[in-house]
Amino acid sequence: MLAYQWYRDGKAISYATSARYKLVGADAGKKLTVKVTGSLSGYANTSKTSAATGVVAKGTLTAKVPTISGKVKVGSKITAKVSGWTSGTKFSYQWSVAGKAVKGATKSTFKLPASALGKKVTVKVT
Repeated sequence: MLAYQWYRDGKAISYATSARYKLVGADAGKKLTVKVTGSLSGYANTSKTSAATGVVAKGTLTAKVPTISGKVKVGSKITAKVSGWTSGTKFSYQWSVAGKAVKGATKSTFKLPASALGKKVTVKVT
């Protein structure tokens, strides 16, 4: 039987105990190793640790342009919809009218004020 334990800069990663390991954000800038322990009834256990990887580089987010949906009418709410982003991404929003950020308009929905009438409304999602 083989048992696996992955390490990040020499510290055990508690949940990483299988032959495969999927990188996470905490790995960026660190080196990884894996220790494999073999056991068989009647024999002494044997462990070997791999050489360290190179320093793990930061990943790249994949993203699509957000869409805005809803009834475009003063007093109505419109919604920024995001799709195709890297799983687990957290978003922040900033709505703008005529190129100027609207103070406090930092949610995925935005109630169109009278001042937006006839002007371009955009949202920046980061």
